[in-house]
Amino acid sequence: MQFKNSVKGFVSAVEWTETWIIALGIFHFTMLLLAILSRRNSNIQIVLFCFMMGCIYLAEPLNRFLSTHWESFSTQNYFDKHGVFLSVVWSTPLLLIGAYMVIHTLIAAASLLVQVRLQRL
Repeated sequence: MQFKNSVKGFVSAVEWTETWIIALGIFHFTMLLLAILSRRNSNIQIVLFCFMMGCIYLAEPLNRFLSTHWESFSTQNYFDKHGVFLSVVWSTPLLLIGAYMVIHTLIAAASLLVQVRLQRL
């Protein structure tokens, strides 16, 4: 119940119609689309995965930068010193897309392993 109330408070506190938040959503949707469309091309998957993990790695310095410059692009300062907001709207979607990519790669590897085993018989 406490978690549910926290989520409701978070969702109601954010102005979801701000241009930069919409652009961030489009960015995440584009990353998901690229991950799905490139699932048969391992080179693109590797580059995309490394790019997304690099974006997550840079979340802390990005949060510091955005907390000092928020007035130029936002109506309120969402960027606390712990980086909770950025973790939720920046890192979590990228981590979920990355997890999808890893799971898909493991399934493909398992399928390939089965094919190799069947050919040996």
